[in-house]
Amino acid sequence: MAIQTVIVSYPTGKLFVATCRMTKDPDTALLAGLSMLNCEAPLTGSACGANIRADGRRAMIIKSKLQIGLVVAVVTAGLMVSAASNGRAEISKRDTQALSKTGLIYIATVRKDGNQSTAAPVWFTTTADNNAILIQTGPETWKAKRIKRGSPALVWIGSANGPAFIGKAEIANDAAMVNKILTDFHNKYWQNRVMGVGPSRTRFKSGERIAIRITPTRDLPDGFTSAPGTPAPPLEAAR
Repeated sequence: MAIQTVIVSYPTGKLFVATCRMTKDPDTALLAGLSMLNCEAPLTGSACGANIRADGRRAMIIKSKLQIGLVVAVVTAGLMVSAASNGRAEISKRDTQALSKTGLIYIATVRKDGNQSTAAPVWFTTTADNNAILIQTGPETWKAKRIKRGSPALVWIGSANGPAFIGKAEIANDAAMVNKILTDFHNKYWQNRVMGVGPSRTRFKSGERIAIRITPTRDLPDGFTSAPGTPAPPLEAAR
């Protein structure tokens, strides 16, 4: 897709016109076709260039479309860069459907040798925008220690051979995340609601529990099962 726009400035009575072409790679966007036109008559109108007259001939009107075109180009470039850098960053339709049918997911992390750990079942909820999975655990668990040093998370939905994805994992105990976990777990799991099993506000405040956010980067192929001690798949798909 190519976007063309015009940029106008007024140094010493000169009119500069440039064409901006957006390539498929936003990092290589080019400003091309720069030309300079002499304006023999004074420029008239506002400083932003709403009205230009030259040689007493017909008026050349440059209105807000100029500014809009430039804004569209900049916004489009930003969106393309964001999409390229962030990957999927949301729960896929396949996984959303699978998550709605179960109360458990199985989590594995990556050991220092690059191999998968044993997948452990945990309770879960999702963020309000459905872009990530939220879980909780103790700060001294192996999964917490590995995630703290940068390990991704492998997630199987419903069982250790269910639909799977890999994602970026981070420990983030902000108040909104903790409240989401406490509210959803209370509503979703009777063991938490009736028996007090699992997280509580007191346990979070004391540091006994921590919250973990897992943001998917890609779905793993159907049939990908937990295999402790074998190499973990890469976080990003090969290009």
